[in-house]
Amino acid sequence: HHPNKPTQKLESLDPTATENYGGMHFYEQEEDEEENDDNLGELLQMSGITSYLYTIRSGSADVWHGNVNIASYGQGTVFGEGGFLFHRQHSATILASEAGGELECWVVPAKIFHNYVLPSDNMIRMFAKHATHRDEKGSPYMTMDEFVESCLDREGVEDDPTTRVRMANTYSILRKTDGYQKISLANFCLFHLIMSRPDPEVDIAFLLLDKDRKGTISMDNLAQFLEDTQHQDSSLLFDLDCDFVKRHFGPNSERRIRPNNFSQFLADFQREMGRQAFLHASQTSSEGYLAPEEFVRVLKTACGWRLPEGVANRLENLYCKAPIEAAEAAAIMSVKAENLKGSSTAEVTKSTTASILANIERRSKLLGDRFFSYGDFLAFQEVLQQLPGICNLIHGACTIKDGPVSPDDFKVANRVIGLGGKLSRRQVDIVFELFDLDHDGFISGEDTASVMGVDFV
Repeated sequence: HHPNKPTQKLESLDPTATENYGGMHFYEQEEDEEENDDNLGELLQMSGITSYLYTIRSGSADVWHGNVNIASYGQGTVFGEGGFLFHRQHSATILASEAGGELECWVVPAKIFHNYVLPSDNMIRMFAKHATHRDEKGSPYMTMDEFVESCLDREGVEDDPTTRVRMANTYSILRKTDGYQKISLANFCLFHLIMSRPDPEVDIAFLLLDKDRKGTISMDNLAQFLEDTQHQDSSLLFDLDCDFVKRHFGPNSERRIRPNNFSQFLADFQREMGRQAFLHASQTSSEGYLAPEEFVRVLKTACGWRLPEGVANRLENLYCKAPIEAAEAAAIMSVKAENLKGSSTAEVTKSTTASILANIERRSKLLGDRFFSYGDFLAFQEVLQQLPGICNLIHGACTIKDGPVSPDDFKVANRVIGLGGKLSRRQVDIVFELFDLDHDGFISGEDTASVMGVDFV
């Protein structure tokens, strides 16, 4: 409520309401003539953990972060999802705009959302299949073991100890829980809602840094995260006295990162981690080059959060493994690619043989790159961070050409239907290194699927 605005109206979409307003609550706050701009600063500091989702029905609102009006919201804008989904404080204060007229919002309480929106028939069936326990009130719940089993009960999900631990840890991070778990239908549905987003890793990373659920990331949060991470892996070094920190947190490290800016911060953080990892590893080389084994290790460290296992294995086979081992891995990928094409047995044999011979020659004679510069690292990092778009581009180019594409075909396709930017020649070379299994100068959508995995593509 802005101190100089007469009224704000919030409509609560609560079907359990008993008031005679067609199932709606109405709340009005009358103007207090004694309020003035002197207490605006106090209002801006008020923030709490809430459980309501707001949508502007009419009017407009200003977004305040500290003493800065950073944005304005209009009709149809949704806000408050951070507290609504993750039980964290709001990262900014929303005030009725001076020039926007009366501000009217729809309000969805979390309880109503959990009980009436989330539990679809499919989610209820999934939950009922695995929830075998009842609490003291008779309501069903899952243990953590049952929850993990339900997550693994899907086609294409590998059942191994690492996956099980990752599922359990992800739930604990998203719901901020530990110890013995009683996972309700609402929390089960909410977990799957969050994980069905295109980029749930952004939410997970934010929660890992924002452990106290303040709704923003401070310099202290980043420092604590790095300390915890480096305690687990001493090879992950990060120097906080760098331009990256000053750019994002200000010269005095007092600026805070809000959720809507965090995805870009995270992308920049990954690049900076890679940059520092490469420069640290190359200090022992007077020429600034890295040997293949060290180069691949740094790539996996810098890009590991979105690096598919198939790509990590492909990098090791290209630059680190013995000739026979590398050839065997290429042969397996080649068989997968030909099967996806629907090739005959003779075609599969021909392609697989070509892959084996090409990779044995390459590794036994040490053909290709032997040492890698910082420029190579930047090119690899950009390619690895754009793998989903690159896979789509290859598929589109092959569809247009009705067959595999050459490097020049790929460059033309990128300019016409591509990623919105120009790939360097070095980056194109890297794409073909990764996906040209028999080194004949052509790649196909099936080649990408055999390396990346069908589910990824």
